[in-house]
Amino acid sequence: MHRSVLLAGLLVIASPARAEETFAGCEAQAVARDGWKAICKAGWVLSAADGREELPAAELVNVLEQGLAQASQGKVRRSALPLELAGKWTVIKLEVEGAKDVGPNFALVASTKIRQGSRVLSCTGIAATEEPCKRAMQAVAKTGWRSGPPPGLAHDRSAPSFAGRPYRVPKGCEVIKQQNATAIGCGGEPVLFWTEDTAAFATLDGFMTSQILQSGMKEGGPVPCSVDGVSTRCRSYLPKVASDARSAYVAQVSVRGQPVLVACLAAASTKPLPPPCAAILKVERPKP
Repeated sequence: MHRSVLLAGLLVIASPARAEETFAGCEAQAVARDGWKAICKAGWVLSAADGREELPAAELVNVLEQGLAQASQGKVRRSALPLELAGKWTVIKLEVEGAKDVGPNFALVASTKIRQGSRVLSCTGIAATEEPCKRAMQAVAKTGWRSGPPPGLAHDRSAPSFAGRPYRVPKGCEVIKQQNATAIGCGGEPVLFWTEDTAAFATLDGFMTSQILQSGMKEGGPVPCSVDGVSTRCRSYLPKVASDARSAYVAQVSVRGQPVLVACLAAASTKPLPPPCAAILKVERPKP
């Protein structure tokens, strides 16, 4: 899936707010030519993507729907709702009903085609943040093609940390830091993910496993591995088709006294692991 997507709101706002007000308490992350994210302290996340080719908005909606359902243990209702955005957009709202766990309970996805290509905006958060999401989506929909974050939006330039130590992001890759979770993407594809929030381990593990299996892979046996020097066993995933050389590894371990959940997605060209994973993970390759 394309790395960046913009999560925004779904109601008509009577009076437009300035970008500085709309994005108060937010920081821009993973800023690249074709997209960016805004991570906001109030508990909402906005993503914007501009692609020459058509972006997979429908796939994004499906992924967000599954993620909300697993995180909330509730039912997710999907609907098309009007939102006044500059241009012609299709807007989908996902809303959780009967949540059993606290967490995000809505997601908004807007997509459009313009002369230069495709644009996708998405926003997710808790009920109290839906209005800020809507205002943010409206503000970004007015911006130019690949214009990046609004000028007044602060950029998060701090280095990520893994189990209490700085993690050096490999050249050509981007980091996306959310509350209690970090992801490293390279070339527009997710590669490495980790979280130190033990309360979220079960939900995030289940969601990642579901996505890996749905991508055309199957679970293999556990393999010996080490996470930042700590020996453990990783769950391994292999492709169902012999010509597909991908692999994936997931582990839960305590590093320097800090429990962490780590997932690595290795593409066909990596031997044995992509640089973002190799920085903290060593693994014995499973047999096909």
